[in-house]
Amino acid sequence: MRRQLLALSVLAVTAVQGVEDVEPPIGFSLQVGDAKIRLEPGKAKTLKGKFEDPSVKLVPDDFRIFSYGGVHFKYPSGFGFEADMTTPDVKLWTLDGNDSVIMLQYYVGVELSAKEMADQLIGFYGAAAKGEPKKIGHRYNGKEYSGFRVTAEIAGAVIFQDVLAIPTKDGSRILVIQDLPAAEKVSEKEAKLVSKFLNETLTVGEAPEEK
Repeated sequence: MRRQLLALSVLAVTAVQGVEDVEPPIGFSLQVGDAKIRLEPGKAKTLKGKFEDPSVKLVPDDFRIFSYGGVHFKYPSGFGFEADMTTPDVKLWTLDGNDSVIMLQYYVGVELSAKEMADQLIGFYGAAAKGEPKKIGHRYNGKEYSGFRVTAEIAGAVIFQDVLAIPTKDGSRILVIQDLPAAEKVSEKEAKLVSKFLNETLTVGEAPEEK
């Protein structure tokens, strides 16, 4: 079989999204022999190289890219997605895993602090809440985010929710990271992956250009 130069121009098979209640698509990489190129929605790419009867495989990403409400980050591709836009000027997104849950709440034109949200959660849990909110902070992608941790025991299981304030000029954005104590997790892998993605990719404002 003669050797040939393969210049492969590919378009991502997923459509560009623009609606805030649509689940982000899974991205793919095309692997041709030992060469691999990541596909992006609507962008043509060229894979150059010499190949002889190469094996070709479409490889799904292990993440999706959340990019709503001016907040952008990767999250595990197996997480469920739910968006609630039923209340005017309130936008709620929930990304649900086996143990970990990521929630973004965007209140347009309404001032709501992380402490106020944490106090509301304590009131909602009532007797199930374990103590008062505790001040915390997380460093994601080189920036500090302050907030409060709420702990509750529900149906015999302890959960904690880290309620973080995301800066905004219009209203309020609250990011909630929910998880379980290590002893009650199905696996530590999920929480570590969530932390890794937030640490590496969380940005606020304009969507970053994907690398």
